[in-house]
Amino acid sequence: MPYSGKSEYSHGIQAYFWEMTEDSDTLQAMCAENGLPTDCEAKAESRRREIFAERLSLRHIFSENTSLEHNTDLAPLLARTDSRISIAHARGRLCVAVSQAITAFGIDLETYRPRVLNVRTGYLSETERRWIGETSVMAHIVAWTAKEAVFKAISDRSLVSDYCNQIVLLPYELDELKATELISGAKPGGCGVMTINHEARFETRSYSLLTEISAGYIFTLAVEL
Repeated sequence: MPYSGKSEYSHGIQAYFWEMTEDSDTLQAMCAENGLPTDCEAKAESRRREIFAERLSLRHIFSENTSLEHNTDLAPLLARTDSRISIAHARGRLCVAVSQAITAFGIDLETYRPRVLNVRTGYLSETERRWIGETSVMAHIVAWTAKEAVFKAISDRSLVSDYCNQIVLLPYELDELKATELISGAKPGGCGVMTINHEARFETRSYSLLTEISAGYIFTLAVEL
């Protein structure tokens, strides 16, 4: 499971990235070699890979047997530690973000997917659809990752009865051409990162959003202010 590196953000948040190149059987064997649990109730190959990769990643981060638990909304929790955690997957890439700060945060990770335009009414409010427009794939993916990151930061699904209208994105600017060139690797020196700083609100809470667009992926971090 090749390690892609670590990025550090405000509030002591550290995001670790891996490429999940192995199949689930190989990752399961790697867990056994490291003294980690090898049980897995998931049937789908993709989910099995994610579960085993998460266990291996936690061993890398904490160098001990820190188990991953979930609350009633399936939000991840770390046993025997004060650290907060958020996890995201996207087509073979895994990101685990942790922080010892009390501040609530969430992350999301996506690949370039034009079909995001086909489901825009499922996650954008009417106001958001107007200022984002109808054709920018990148702007829609940024919006998708932003809302997912905020949703994870809220960590309580019962509070969100209207995903489209309760999580409110403030308008942001995006250079569609440069972002598309960057994520496709067509931009010269294609290892660069485009950064977008924007904001969101949920009821009386405000969130700072940081979106990074790099070759192959869009990553967004939401931090409650």
